[in-house]
Amino acid sequence: MEIKKTSKTKEKIKKFIKDYPEVKFTLFLFSVWAPSIVLVTLFLGRKYRDSFLDNILAGGHGLAFDIFVFGVLIVIYNRLLEKKRDINRWKEEIDDYRYWKEPEATYRIVGSIRRLNKFNVHEFSLHSCYLKKACLRSADLHGNTILSFAFLEGADLIDADLRGVDLRAAEMGGAILEIANLQNANLAGATLKKAHFSEAILKEANLCRADLTGAIGLKISQLCEVKTLYGALLDSEIAAQVKEHCPQLLKDPGGGI
Repeated sequence: MEIKKTSKTKEKIKKFIKDYPEVKFTLFLFSVWAPSIVLVTLFLGRKYRDSFLDNILAGGHGLAFDIFVFGVLIVIYNRLLEKKRDINRWKEEIDDYRYWKEPEATYRIVGSIRRLNKFNVHEFSLHSCYLKKACLRSADLHGNTILSFAFLEGADLIDADLRGVDLRAAEMGGAILEIANLQNANLAGATLKKAHFSEAILKEANLCRADLTGAIGLKISQLCEVKTLYGALLDSEIAAQVKEHCPQLLKDPGGGI
């Protein structure tokens, strides 16, 4: 157990140094400065016994430590500011390409999403974004991400994390949602014609008035876990199964859902 903890700690330190290369340079300077001070102290300490010199050497040690500590803190602070600027820039880029229905807009927005995910940012607005056939495989959009009225026709959302995402009235015809996690997602009024649902998680998903006609790989076991199917459009076969196994989902749930 201790070996595993030590290994994880080493990995975290390596990742920290990799993310902040300036710290590596600061450590290098410190590794050169500190031994130099020690050597000078040992050499002059033997040759001279002056208290003034002792004070200078003591000050040198303190200076070396201060340079190291403040150097690392300044580097981290600057990197955090840089990270914040980058995050804001990528969010602004999404805003710039919003409503533009061209493949280039899709390409740019997907790039911004990937960069935001890399910095562990998952909550942003993709409202009305054009993402036709976008490759968002394994994308992490869980939380308060807004995708309402987004155009996701034919999008690759395999293994995407869409927990709690707002997908109201989204155009998702032919979207590939295999293995995707749509738990608690709001898909009210969404168009999901011929969408692929094989092994998708739909627990507590809101499918009120959603169009699920022609859905591929959609099983009754998945539908019985959703929050509501009130007003949803279903193929006759799957609709009959819903009426048999979970008819309560077809009733008006109330509460403005």
